Amino acid sequence: MPSRRGDDPAEGKDQEVQLHGTAAQIDAASAPALPQDYEEALVELLAKVRENKALTAENKVLAPKAGKWDEFMNSDGLIGMTAIADILDMPVKEMTNWLIAENIFRKQVSRFGSNQNMPRRMYQSSGHFKIKVESNGRVSYEVAYATTQGADLIFDRRQGRAAA
Repeated sequence: MPSRRGDDPAEGKDQEVQLHGTAAQIDAASAPALPQDYEEALVELLAKVRENKALTAENKVLAPKAGKWDEFMNSDGLIGMTAIADILDMPVKEMTNWLIAENIFRKQVSRFGSNQNMPRRMYQSSGHFKIKVESNGRVSYEVAYATTQGADLIFDRRQGRAAA
Protein backbone atom coordinates (compact mmCIF):
# COMPACT_ATOMS: atom_id res chain seq x y z
CA MET A 1 0.00 0.00 0.00
CA PRO A 2 1.21 3.51 -0.69
CA SER A 3 2.41 5.51 2.24
CA ARG A 4 3.65 8.99 2.96
CA ARG A 5 5.78 10.46 5.64
CA GLY A 6 4.70 13.26 7.93
CA ASP A 7 6.24 15.04 10.87
CA ASP A 8 4.74 14.59 14.31
CA PRO A 9 5.63 17.84 16.13
CA ALA A 10 4.81 16.35 19.55
CA GLU A 11 7.49 13.67 19.29
CA GLY A 12 9.80 15.26 16.76
CA LYS A 13 9.98 11.98 14.80
CA ASP A 14 8.84 10.93 11.37
CA GLN A 15 5.67 8.90 11.45
CA GLU A 16 4.46 6.70 8.62
CA VAL A 17 0.83 7.11 7.56
CA GLN A 18 -0.86 4.29 5.64
CA LEU A 19 -3.30 5.17 2.86
CA HIS A 20 -6.15 2.77 2.31
CA GLY A 21 -6.30 2.38 -1.45
CA THR A 22 -6.09 4.68 -4.42
CA ALA A 23 -8.93 6.61 -6.01
CA ALA A 24 -9.12 4.04 -8.83
CA GLN A 25 -9.48 1.17 -6.33
CA ILE A 26 -12.21 3.01 -4.44
CA ASP A 27 -14.11 3.82 -7.67
CA ALA A 28 -13.88 0.19 -8.81
CA ALA A 29 -15.21 -1.07 -5.47
CA SER A 30 -18.26 1.24 -5.54
CA ALA A 31 -19.13 0.69 -9.22
CA PRO A 32 -22.14 -1.55 -9.94
CA ALA A 33 -21.32 -5.10 -11.00
CA LEU A 34 -21.87 -5.72 -14.70
CA PRO A 35 -23.96 -8.71 -15.74
CA GLN A 36 -21.85 -11.70 -16.73
CA ASP A 37 -24.14 -12.96 -19.49
CA TYR A 38 -27.24 -12.10 -21.52
CA GLU A 39 -29.65 -13.95 -19.20
CA GLU A 40 -28.37 -12.12 -16.11
CA ALA A 41 -28.69 -8.78 -17.95
CA LEU A 42 -32.30 -9.56 -18.89
CA VAL A 43 -33.18 -10.57 -15.31
CA GLU A 44 -31.75 -7.28 -13.98
CA LEU A 45 -33.54 -5.30 -16.68
CA LEU A 46 -36.85 -7.03 -15.89
CA ALA A 47 -36.46 -6.20 -12.19
CA LYS A 48 -35.83 -2.53 -13.02
CA VAL A 49 -38.84 -2.43 -15.38
CA ARG A 50 -41.09 -3.93 -12.69
CA GLU A 51 -39.80 -1.47 -10.09
CA ASN A 52 -40.40 1.42 -12.49
CA LYS A 53 -43.97 0.24 -13.23
CA ALA A 54 -44.74 -0.05 -9.50
CA LEU A 55 -43.44 3.47 -8.82
CA THR A 56 -45.36 4.88 -11.79
CA ALA A 57 -48.59 3.26 -10.55
CA GLU A 58 -47.99 4.61 -7.04
CA ASN A 59 -47.39 8.11 -8.44
CA LYS A 60 -50.68 7.97 -10.36
CA VAL A 61 -52.52 7.28 -7.11
CA LEU A 62 -50.67 9.87 -5.00
CA ALA A 63 -50.29 12.74 -7.48
CA PRO A 64 -53.98 13.72 -7.74
CA LYS A 65 -54.40 13.68 -3.95
CA ALA A 66 -51.35 15.85 -3.34
CA GLY A 67 -52.11 18.17 -6.24
CA LYS A 68 -55.67 18.95 -5.26
CA TRP A 69 -54.53 20.65 -2.03
CA ASP A 70 -51.60 22.64 -3.42
CA GLU A 71 -53.49 25.92 -3.78
CA PHE A 72 -54.69 25.78 -0.15
CA MET A 73 -51.38 24.88 1.53
CA ASN A 74 -49.23 27.38 3.38
CA SER A 75 -45.44 27.45 3.14
CA ASP A 76 -45.23 24.58 5.67
CA GLY A 77 -47.43 22.35 3.50
CA LEU A 78 -50.35 22.66 5.94
CA ILE A 79 -53.96 23.66 5.33
CA GLY A 80 -55.80 26.04 7.64
CA MET A 81 -59.10 24.89 9.12
CA THR A 82 -60.78 28.05 7.80
CA ALA A 83 -59.76 27.11 4.25
CA ILE A 84 -61.24 23.62 4.70
CA ALA A 85 -64.48 25.09 6.09
CA ASP A 86 -64.66 27.45 3.10
CA ILE A 87 -64.21 24.55 0.67
CA LEU A 88 -66.98 22.66 2.47
CA ASP A 89 -69.10 25.83 2.33
CA MET A 90 -69.79 25.80 6.05
CA PRO A 91 -68.87 28.05 8.98
CA VAL A 92 -65.71 27.12 10.87
CA LYS A 93 -67.62 26.70 14.14
CA GLU A 94 -70.10 24.29 12.51
CA MET A 95 -67.26 22.29 10.94
CA THR A 96 -65.40 22.16 14.27
CA ASN A 97 -68.54 20.95 16.07
CA TRP A 98 -68.97 18.27 13.40
CA LEU A 99 -65.31 17.20 13.87
CA ILE A 100 -65.99 16.90 17.63
CA ALA A 101 -69.08 14.78 16.92
CA GLU A 102 -66.96 12.57 14.65
CA ASN A 103 -64.38 12.17 17.48
CA ILE A 104 -61.66 13.69 15.32
CA PHE A 105 -61.41 16.81 17.52
CA ARG A 106 -61.85 17.12 21.28
CA LYS A 107 -63.73 19.86 23.05
CA GLN A 108 -61.33 22.09 24.92
CA VAL A 109 -61.58 25.48 26.59
CA SER A 110 -58.70 27.93 26.26
CA ARG A 111 -57.14 29.64 29.26
CA PHE A 112 -59.19 32.73 28.36
CA GLY A 113 -62.51 30.85 28.47
CA SER A 114 -63.20 30.51 24.74
CA ASN A 115 -63.44 27.26 22.80
CA GLN A 116 -60.11 26.07 21.46
CA ASN A 117 -61.04 22.66 20.12
CA MET A 118 -58.05 20.60 19.00
CA PRO A 119 -57.50 17.36 17.06
CA ARG A 120 -57.28 14.23 19.19
CA ARG A 121 -53.72 13.06 19.83
CA MET A 122 -54.10 9.91 17.73
CA TYR A 123 -54.88 12.09 14.69
CA GLN A 124 -51.92 14.32 15.47
CA SER A 125 -49.47 11.43 15.89
CA SER A 126 -50.77 9.74 12.72
CA GLY A 127 -49.90 12.86 10.73
CA HIS A 128 -53.44 14.05 9.95
CA PHE A 129 -53.08 17.32 11.88
CA LYS A 130 -50.31 19.55 13.22
CA ILE A 131 -50.55 22.03 16.08
CA LYS A 132 -48.57 25.24 15.81
CA VAL A 133 -48.11 27.92 18.43
CA GLU A 134 -48.89 31.36 17.03
CA SER A 135 -48.93 34.81 18.58
CA ASN A 136 -50.84 38.03 18.05
CA GLY A 137 -48.05 40.04 19.65
CA ARG A 138 -49.37 39.82 23.20
CA VAL A 139 -50.69 36.30 23.60
CA SER A 140 -49.47 32.94 22.29
CA TYR A 141 -52.04 30.29 21.38
CA GLU A 142 -52.27 26.93 19.65
CA VAL A 143 -53.72 26.62 16.15
CA ALA A 144 -54.69 23.38 14.42
CA TYR A 145 -53.73 22.79 10.80
CA ALA A 146 -54.60 19.84 8.58
CA THR A 147 -52.05 18.00 6.49
CA THR A 148 -53.15 16.77 3.05
CA GLN A 149 -53.86 13.45 4.76
CA GLY A 150 -56.06 15.25 7.33
CA ALA A 151 -57.90 17.18 4.63
CA ASP A 152 -58.60 13.91 2.81
CA LEU A 153 -59.90 12.41 6.08
CA ILE A 154 -62.28 15.33 6.63
CA PHE A 155 -63.61 15.26 3.07
CA ASP A 156 -63.93 11.46 2.99
CA ARG A 157 -65.88 11.51 6.27
CA ARG A 158 -68.04 14.38 5.09
CA GLN A 159 -68.84 12.60 1.80
CA GLY A 160 -69.66 9.41 3.73
CA ARG A 161 -72.10 11.34 5.89
CA ALA A 162 -73.70 13.08 2.88
CA ALA A 163 -74.15 9.72 1.13
CA ALA A 164 -75.81 8.12 4.17
